[in-house]
Amino acid sequence: MIVWERLTPIFADIDVETFNIDPSDVEKKITKRTGAILAVHTYGNPCYVEELQEIADTHNLKLIYDAAHAFGVEYHNQSIVRYGDISTLSFHATKIFNTIEGGAISARDQNVLEKVKLLRNHGIKSEEEVLLAGTNAKMNEFQAVMGLCNLEDIDEKIEMRKKLYEKYKSSFGNVKNVKFQKVIASKYNYSYMPVCFEDMKMRDSVYLELYKNGIICRKYFFPLTVNSAHFKESGNLIEKYNLKRASGISNRILCLPLYPDLETHSVDRVIEIVANLQKTKTKQ
Repeated sequence: MIVWERLTPIFADIDVETFNIDPSDVEKKITKRTGAILAVHTYGNPCYVEELQEIADTHNLKLIYDAAHAFGVEYHNQSIVRYGDISTLSFHATKIFNTIEGGAISARDQNVLEKVKLLRNHGIKSEEEVLLAGTNAKMNEFQAVMGLCNLEDIDEKIEMRKKLYEKYKSSFGNVKNVKFQKVIASKYNYSYMPVCFEDMKMRDSVYLELYKNGIICRKYFFPLTVNSAHFKESGNLIEKYNLKRASGISNRILCLPLYPDLETHSVDRVIEIVANLQKTKTKQ
């Protein structure tokens, strides 16, 4: 989005506990040219929203949240999308609540919402008025039906996810050198099961061994955005912006299978594979 607008993204490092953007690093990197803060609620885990809002207010910046993973998440018992100026949600098929494709935008300013409504429908205000150079970003009726169907049992699905998430965490208690994300939500949706291993070699070993056993997992997020091909000409951005913590987590992270119909014995199998790899490494 930033690149499309021919703007320059400035990257901040993350907090190693929550895996979210670090407010103190954000503030260090603000200049006279800074126009907004864009933060991600990674895996649906809320950012440090109070600190970020204070920084935004101090420097007169807009605060935008990528809340793609955060459907239904609450912080201090209120919806996470009530924080910041704008929040964007994803309803893609891989998300906890989906309409096959699509998403939603939440904003404090009614004028912003009215502009978004115009942009999603070619900029058309009426039959004879086109106010903006918009696009066709409307959701169709079939997507609406899918969303309504998925809403019917969303709470039940989240509860099923929660039980599996907690089983992973309790079972991993006997496995050495694994780290979990610190979740600060007052209400969480358990969209993902991210686990950090001791190093990239161990993460990749687990990844390959799980695939050999027909268990699908993802190195998510890896590689970092700054390592994408379209940023290569900008040089080593990890060094330029001192993104050591983000790089470290990215190199060690693995999202394990987590979905409502996942059998508990499959979770046990994942734990068993990881534990066996740990034992093999110890013997070596």
